[in-house]
Amino acid sequence: MQKSKFQIVILVVFVFGAIVALIMFSSKKNSGSTPGEGGIVMVWGTLPKNIVNPLFGDYNNKNDGASIRYAQVAIEGFEANLAEAIASGVGPDLVIVPDSKIINLENKLYPIPFESLSERAFRDAYIEQGELFLTPAGTIALPLVVDPMILFYNLDMLQDVGITRLPSTWNELKEMTPFLTKKKDLEILQSGVALGLSKNVSHAKDIFSLMLLQLDNPIITRISSSVGYRSVLGSGASGGILPASNTIKYLTVFTDPLGEFYSWNRAKKMSQDAFVSEELAFYLGYASEIPNIRSKNPNLNFDVGRVPQVNLTSSKTTFGKMIGVGIVKTTKNFNSAFSVATSVIGNKDFISAISNATLTKSPLAPARLDLLGNPPENLYGALLYNGALISKGWLDPNDDETTKVFDKMLEDVVSGASTPDQSVGTAQSELSILLSR
Repeated sequence: MQKSKFQIVILVVFVFGAIVALIMFSSKKNSGSTPGEGGIVMVWGTLPKNIVNPLFGDYNNKNDGASIRYAQVAIEGFEANLAEAIASGVGPDLVIVPDSKIINLENKLYPIPFESLSERAFRDAYIEQGELFLTPAGTIALPLVVDPMILFYNLDMLQDVGITRLPSTWNELKEMTPFLTKKKDLEILQSGVALGLSKNVSHAKDIFSLMLLQLDNPIITRISSSVGYRSVLGSGASGGILPASNTIKYLTVFTDPLGEFYSWNRAKKMSQDAFVSEELAFYLGYASEIPNIRSKNPNLNFDVGRVPQVNLTSSKTTFGKMIGVGIVKTTKNFNSAFSVATSVIGNKDFISAISNATLTKSPLAPARLDLLGNPPENLYGALLYNGALISKGWLDPNDDETTKVFDKMLEDVVSGASTPDQSVGTAQSELSILLSR
């Protein structure tokens, strides 16, 4: 029996209404799956929440799109906590982490393909250290800010012995040390510089890494067209001398009690504490430490400058701690997570806001080149931004474990258990084992 025109019209209206209802239900269920639909993007990071949360709060108040929530997570155990959260189905959508975590997190992060962000565009936008985030598959994270290593110095101590300029090279630093070190027999009353040991030298691994990077030794390299890595710590011999061995020989002269440059021993307190207590002339630390050091001793007459270089002919290099934002592969809110990472957190204005928010508490420089041409108009702004331009880092497979490897490399030579070449060979093997895990 044929249906009447009226029945057909009623049927069409019913079907159309059902389809519209289904679409509305589906949109509500998947709220936030595309930019502008709302939803929550969860971000885990190592940046202080008192700096990041106000910025995300401002964004949330001004935008109707995805809402951003931030949780500060301790850098210690970050990978394990992330793996556990992902396994439990409650992992974040984005992570803001140091470059030292990238190798360990690489299999958990979504590489932004070069079709979306070309390698040329990336290199033109970010500092050289940012290239650590480039993989054969794409960009594993977007650089945000960097904390460059600098040289702190006690003005009173330098003026007392007539030193009117900072050491430009490591050799100049060594030559200045005897004038700044005061001893009574073998007891060190005042130290020129704290180098050569690991247990009481703040950032000992980073200082060692800095000197190797200045010698063009990247420590770890990515195997071409692969996700694998290999250690080159023991590579780069020049005239039969390994850069790493030469670096150890340089550093350990400051721990030889019978040597001309003896300046540091195991009886000394941590080098930052010694500097704050006015017992140390030169201290190698990070720009972010400036406010903390000043607050610990408001009467300390100190200033800061660029770290020494291997020589004056090579391009200038310092070591930096860089932080970037990456997209977690298991995000259930991919489109919004991608949009927040690339258009919000990775945006020029947002990075500038992060950097500006840190200036008085723990200064960090932006990792974008287009922001580094206008340093803050304060005492340390130019040095901070210049440090970002020349900062480098390396692909650390496991920050905690490699610290042990580098510590042992130095300590074995100081104790006489190994020669520099032997200790480098052992460290090379241990790094290779870490990379194979």
